[in-house]
Amino acid sequence: MENIGLIGAGTMGKPIGANLLTAGYTLLVVVHRNQTPIDDLVDRGAKEMESYDEIVSEADVVILNLPSSIEVEEVIYSPGNLLEALSNGKIVIDMGTSDPSSTIKIAEDLAKRGVDMLDSPVSGGEVGATEGTLSVMVGGKRKVFEQMLPLLQVIGSTINYIGGHGIISMEYIVLGWFVKYMSHFAYSKVSRVAYLLRD
Repeated sequence: MENIGLIGAGTMGKPIGANLLTAGYTLLVVVHRNQTPIDDLVDRGAKEMESYDEIVSEADVVILNLPSSIEVEEVIYSPGNLLEALSNGKIVIDMGTSDPSSTIKIAEDLAKRGVDMLDSPVSGGEVGATEGTLSVMVGGKRKVFEQMLPLLQVIGSTINYIGGHGIISMEYIVLGWFVKYMSHFAYSKVSRVAYLLRD
């Protein structure tokens, strides 16, 4: 699978796209918000498409690198959407940190059209995206993960298969709650000590 569609060529998406081009993949791009990064990728060898239909007609794999579930659902479900354009045998990789219930619903809706999905949020920031050293956690079918592993290894240096859809996003949510709780807990303890030592 050499033809890769990219939707979302922002801070993370643009360097990811550049690394895929360097690795020899054919990169198909379409404007989502901003034309400038699209032009930069075209200058590096990407092919600009006019619509989601055009991307899907040529791409074997479509990567979504969007800020949240809101943007992902917009691309998947809005008029002229990706869901209608995708056909049997295609693969969608969502690299954002999305709401787990949204991820599960999208995966189910794509499956009805014979389309596989991996939810693969990344961490490591713009530097990691540029250097190809992102950490990638992957949810979805193991066989699809194994099929996409060479592509994911272009994007990141640490790739971990976690399990089913939505699990990773739920782990992020739980971790966020834990960190918030521990921060409040630590603050309350420090405040108590400061109160006792005030004299």
